[in-house]
Amino acid sequence: GINDLLALSGLNFVHKSEDKALSNIEWKPRVIFANHDGQPITDGHGRIFEVDSDLASVGQCDAVLVPGFIPNEQGHPPQQIIDSKTQSWLSTRYKQGTLMCGSCSGVFALGEAGILNNRRCTTTWWLHDELKRRFPRTNAVWASELIDDNGIITAGGPLSWVTITLHIVKKLAGIETAKIVADFS
Repeated sequence: GINDLLALSGLNFVHKSEDKALSNIEWKPRVIFANHDGQPITDGHGRIFEVDSDLASVGQCDAVLVPGFIPNEQGHPPQQIIDSKTQSWLSTRYKQGTLMCGSCSGVFALGEAGILNNRRCTTTWWLHDELKRRFPRTNAVWASELIDDNGIITAGGPLSWVTITLHIVKKLAGIETAKIVADFS
């Protein structure tokens, strides 16, 4: 879904308009689906997804979006979502100025990387207390749809990936492009 939404934002036909401001929009995002080792990912339902790259091969990027994870039997994200190399990679990207985004339980990966410390953030309502417990140095805000704290962007809820992706489009391509993409979503 995230890839589809970003692909829509880069399509030329989307931007053709009698409105001169809209017809001049040019943005072609390159989306890279990456993980720690570049190997296919098996999700919580047993589906297999191919990835484009391992994280070490991805240097500079404009935004990183960590999607939610399937909860365990107790309804919580896994106890450790990312390994130390991924934590370091996320931290380095943030220090380079990359927008760091987590939707739903993906926010926990940002917490594991230490980049939520002393930051306002949110997650889905049913994981709020777990977020506060695991990452007590965060300023977790209850039931907020989206929080952007100086380039750390978090959102909660089952479709938070839509909200956060549209926010990324707005920040990187402008509000007019985000409005057009929102009309298609």
